[in-house]
Amino acid sequence: MSGVPAAASSQQGAPQSVPGSGRSTVRTFPRDWCFWFVMFSVNLQDILELWGIDTVFKPYRMAALALGVLGIPHLFVQWSVIRRWLLPLMAAYSYALLMTFLWGGVGGLVEFLPYAATAGALLVCTCTVSSLRSLATGCYAYIAGFWLSCLLGLTSEAGRFGGRFSGLFHNPNYFGYAACICIIFLLNPRLRFPGILRLLLVGFSFVFVFLSGSRGSAAAALLSGGTQIVKNPRLLGALIFLAAVAGVAGMMTESGLERFEKTNQSLLRRYTASEIERGGTGRLAVALAGLETGYERGFVGIGLDQFRKGYFQKHFPRMARLRKGKGLGLHNAYISLLTEWGLPATILVVVSFWRLFRDAGRSPWFRVWIQGFLWATFVMGLSGEVMTTPHFWLMFGFSIQQLRFSLLAQTMVRRRQQVPVRPVWNPAVG
Repeated sequence: MSGVPAAASSQQGAPQSVPGSGRSTVRTFPRDWCFWFVMFSVNLQDILELWGIDTVFKPYRMAALALGVLGIPHLFVQWSVIRRWLLPLMAAYSYALLMTFLWGGVGGLVEFLPYAATAGALLVCTCTVSSLRSLATGCYAYIAGFWLSCLLGLTSEAGRFGGRFSGLFHNPNYFGYAACICIIFLLNPRLRFPGILRLLLVGFSFVFVFLSGSRGSAAAALLSGGTQIVKNPRLLGALIFLAAVAGVAGMMTESGLERFEKTNQSLLRRYTASEIERGGTGRLAVALAGLETGYERGFVGIGLDQFRKGYFQKHFPRMARLRKGKGLGLHNAYISLLTEWGLPATILVVVSFWRLFRDAGRSPWFRVWIQGFLWATFVMGLSGEVMTTPHFWLMFGFSIQQLRFSLLAQTMVRRRQQVPVRPVWNPAVG
């Protein structure tokens, strides 16, 4: 695997069971159980709100912070392998935090530090995974948490955000992003699901994406899901049939139709400046204002979340008054990178993504899944600041660990093939 550093077989956290190794016994560590809990609870972000507890101490966040601290030694041990993908992203985020301090002051930096700590903890906690099988179990935990979020969201008011279904998320767009990842996991043939159950779960996952009213999530789900069936055409016919059935079933829900129609009635005007005068979102005008702000600053970066706090009111004073001083974010990951992170950080993020995408193409075991996750991120970035979601950081670390284990497994297989066969003494020959 050219361009990727060789992995030492004695590396801490080496898998006990890898494809081609001929071994099936895997030891499970307590840190694996903690990782599975993070994967399960990341889709239950507002679980405490069901009991009226509104707090920043989310279960997934506290578990990730604790596991992230334990994962720091593992990060240093694995650094020689994973730095290829991780270093540019960490450098970009560090640069963005520096710009936040320079333009937002100590207060702006301190206000954003809890989110930065959560992102780092979610990324580092994946370094504690001990084996490929533990990663696969994490996929099952993620799927279970997502479906529990859907079921609880259907039975409580917490599952509604502005008339749109959002599960136990505070944002339906982020719920749709989580659904995309769930679909990618479900379409992975290495996860063992009965055929009919797999198809049903995938089909109804698309229904929940539809109910969220997120067009970006729908496009991301179709594209990322399509990448998963490229190498498995037998699923295509069944998925088309099931998608049609699920779509009809979803449209038979009158409330679902009403939400869909209401959400899309203002599709064109919501992106115009005139919509702002009516008190709407005007996302296109906001995006252009963000680019103008970045241009005025030379695209060196204005700091994380600083457009909403310091520049929105300057461009849209009337809307800021209507929103009682609350600014609106850029709702576009690419413009957010250029304007808030800065051009140097944007280049580093592109380098990190490109390396992950290219190296995934050289990994026969995980190529389709990792590239599916990246395609979903690319599409969702057009309509949301996807890099502020916990799912992005958790899945980025998850993808890096898949590549690390894949590289280690290939190294072990090559070494087994290169071991010379010792001659057996035959007493008849002497």
